[in-house]
Amino acid sequence: MKLSVIGCVGAVVLVIVAMLVGLLSTLDDLESTGATQRQAGAWNRNSLEVERGIVALEAWARTETVTRGHADKTVFRLACEELERRIDKLVATSEPWQRPELEEVRRLVDAYVTEHVTPLLARQSVKSRAEAPEASAEGTRRLTAMNTLLVSQERRQRVLVAERYAESTRLRTRLGNVAKGGAMGAVALLFVFAFGAWRFALVPIRGVADSAGEVARGRLDVRAPTTGAGEVRRLGEAFNAMAAALETRDEDLRVQTDRLHGLMEHTSATVSVKDLEGRYVLVNRQWREASHLVDADVIGRTDAELFPADMVPEVMESDRQTALATAPVEFERDIIDGRTFRMIKFALRDPDGAVYGIATMGTDVTELKRVAAEAVAASESKSEFLANMSHEIRTPLNGVIGMTELLLDTELTPLQRDYATTAGTAGEALLQVVNDVLDFSKIEAGKLELDASDFDLRTAVEDACDLLAPQAHSKGLKLRAWMDSDVPNYVNGDRGRITQVLINLLSNAVKFTETGEVLVRVVNDGDRVRFAVRDTGIGIARNVQSTLFEAFTQAESSTTRRFGGTGLGLAISGRLVALMGGGIDIDSREGEGSTFAFAVRFDVATTQPPVPVTLPAGTRVLVVERDATNRAILEAHVRATGARVDAVPSLTSLPVDAYDAVVLDATLWSQGKAISVPVVPVQGPVRHRRLVEALRDAIDGVRPDEPSAPANVPERAPQSVDPILVVEDNAVNQRVIEAMLIQRGHRVEIAHNGRVALDMLAETRYALIFMDCQMPEMDGYAATAAIRAGDLPARTMPIVAMTANAIRGDRERCLAVGMDDYLTKPLRPEALDAALDHWLPEPLESAPASAPLERLIDDARVQLLRTQFGAAFGEFVSLFGSSTPPILADLRAAAATEDRDRVRRVAHSLKGACMNVGADALARFALDLERAQHASEEELDALDQLFEQTHASLAAA
Repeated sequence: MKLSVIGCVGAVVLVIVAMLVGLLSTLDDLESTGATQRQAGAWNRNSLEVERGIVALEAWARTETVTRGHADKTVFRLACEELERRIDKLVATSEPWQRPELEEVRRLVDAYVTEHVTPLLARQSVKSRAEAPEASAEGTRRLTAMNTLLVSQERRQRVLVAERYAESTRLRTRLGNVAKGGAMGAVALLFVFAFGAWRFALVPIRGVADSAGEVARGRLDVRAPTTGAGEVRRLGEAFNAMAAALETRDEDLRVQTDRLHGLMEHTSATVSVKDLEGRYVLVNRQWREASHLVDADVIGRTDAELFPADMVPEVMESDRQTALATAPVEFERDIIDGRTFRMIKFALRDPDGAVYGIATMGTDVTELKRVAAEAVAASESKSEFLANMSHEIRTPLNGVIGMTELLLDTELTPLQRDYATTAGTAGEALLQVVNDVLDFSKIEAGKLELDASDFDLRTAVEDACDLLAPQAHSKGLKLRAWMDSDVPNYVNGDRGRITQVLINLLSNAVKFTETGEVLVRVVNDGDRVRFAVRDTGIGIARNVQSTLFEAFTQAESSTTRRFGGTGLGLAISGRLVALMGGGIDIDSREGEGSTFAFAVRFDVATTQPPVPVTLPAGTRVLVVERDATNRAILEAHVRATGARVDAVPSLTSLPVDAYDAVVLDATLWSQGKAISVPVVPVQGPVRHRRLVEALRDAIDGVRPDEPSAPANVPERAPQSVDPILVVEDNAVNQRVIEAMLIQRGHRVEIAHNGRVALDMLAETRYALIFMDCQMPEMDGYAATAAIRAGDLPARTMPIVAMTANAIRGDRERCLAVGMDDYLTKPLRPEALDAALDHWLPEPLESAPASAPLERLIDDARVQLLRTQFGAAFGEFVSLFGSSTPPILADLRAAAATEDRDRVRRVAHSLKGACMNVGADALARFALDLERAQHASEEELDALDQLFEQTHASLAAA
């Protein structure tokens, strides 16, 4: 086919080229003939002009002859010049064979002018009228010769023109014949080409086109004819291959569509697709059922045509937002029958990113929400149950622990003290179990929140170590804490939770370590603080380390039987650290020990940190400690005060007398008794502030162990003359809080429920109210609300909640009804002291030293001491009488040297001794001196006199 087309086209081209060549040749001949004819015409015109010029010249000559020189000479000259130009023009348009004769004409003209006309001008030839005819005849003869030549030329020119005209006619005839023959040949060839194209190209292509139309109408099994040749045949074959591929893909698409339709019809989710005009193009059965449009014609219709008008704007706005969004949009929607669907709506985009539709999928979450609500209710019920159980357990625990602490403050035999200590320890252990269960429950329920505040990080670490120190020492373990100097001391975070995690890790370390040491290391880790608790205990197998942070899990059951415990400590610690943005890492090897480390980020403290305790400038301290780690820790503590420090493993290393004080390992105390400089014995873990204060007191010569009442009684002066009201229904708890407040020098009144408290408040003014939350008749919440809403003077009194509940929300509930603070049972002495310090009014300024004091002793305090100590109270008063005069003398000496710091410390020691025995007035006087940090002679004399009066009153009490 391809060769036939090329041959046919080539023949047509050859015919056309031949025709064009013939036409061009004929045209060239015609052009040549035409040029010759045009040249002959120009020659004839120029010849005629020359003849006219000669005639004009002859006419002038005759005029000149007749007029004998009176003709215009200028006309003659112009005629000569014009004739010359015409002859030149005639020569230019003549053929080469004509030019010799034309040159002869030029010669004759020149001779005529020179030999005939010029003499006439000079009047040399014609002398008289008789000569004129002869001159005229001469001129005529000469003109006849020139005309003869010109006529001869013209005759030959006419013959030539006639011949060329005949040639032109012949060429025109030939040109017509060539054009006709070429046109007829080209038409014949084109006809042959057209027939071949129709037969071998158009018919097969039309067949392909017809087949394409059938395929377009959906008949993918139709095939095109392949009867053509060459490219046409290949076109048909390519079309058939394409149709076969389309048929295969259509079948695959049908199968996939059937599968998709099956999935859509059997999925639990609703599916719908809309175009940009909001018309539905695809929905499944579930969508129809959920929309209550099972039998409706949905496809091609919009929301406005299918749903109530009040729903349409919201849906349209949702579609618009989805088309603009780059991510799927999720939301919940309630439908007509009350069910709730979780919807996911997203835009459908083409490969260029243009949106062409909106797809929506919905899942019925009604049952899930019901189950979730039931789970939340169950969790809340569990939390409520745990809160109630906690309250029921904490209430008797408060009595057990509180009474045990009060019992330990009395004079007991060693066996009795051992029994009381064991009971207190058991109560604390039970309380810890309750706290662990509650914490884990709160974590599971997502109700545990961090309570951030500014705190001293070093003190928090030392508190945790102090709590575990007795247990560690009883096992012969060394418990130590090391905090790098670049770690910030004062930070903002949840002090209680940090301490709780450290206690849990330390407790495990001490529990699972039989020999060696437990070390707490605190270092700066970039923007975090890293804590590490390392022990030399039994270690943990690698295959069980991953389960340590699961609830109620320990390394193995034998460990549980041997060491006990609930297995909640690490689980709680891990989740607490996670709440603070960290995680606990484990590095442990069986038989070598373990290291538990975690890093948390603290915020910068916003309040001013306490003023650090320092030693006088230039102080030199010697640290004597056999253990290298302890020696480094002690050296760091002392060096932080600005003192110069040396550390040695034994006393024999350096001369002791060169130092202001010696920090000595308590196990080396026998060696230190012979030392002449002050000695501060230490036994780990060492608290920084306590060590520095002990060093300062030792250097100043202040005795740190002034005699006093039993050690556990706090040194606290009463801060108000008004009594404190305790609203508590449990008799044991009443006795505990009453005793704790009396120990602190306060008068206490008891109300056994909220209604009784309201009656008492109507009659008496109180300095502070401690309010239990759960009581019969009227609980603490209702009582507080009534106090805040009433017109009683107690409306502005501070109210501190006391509750055995420990679930999140209790504190918020107490504060919401108007309470000012919140304490959990069992009441801790330090928490109670903090509440008293915060909410009681400032102490009244004492009267001048010379003024009489209204009350020398606190009768309630003295009565409590007499009840507790019995006959030993007299010995206690005698001890007070003999130990106080040296303190007064020391105070007088400090005042004489104007040592303000020493005055403050000695006055503080005197205040504590007075408060312990109920010497209220003397304690207030000592408090004034402590604040003033100086004492005049009159004040010291009044102080001596007041001591004598107080001692007498105590002896008589």
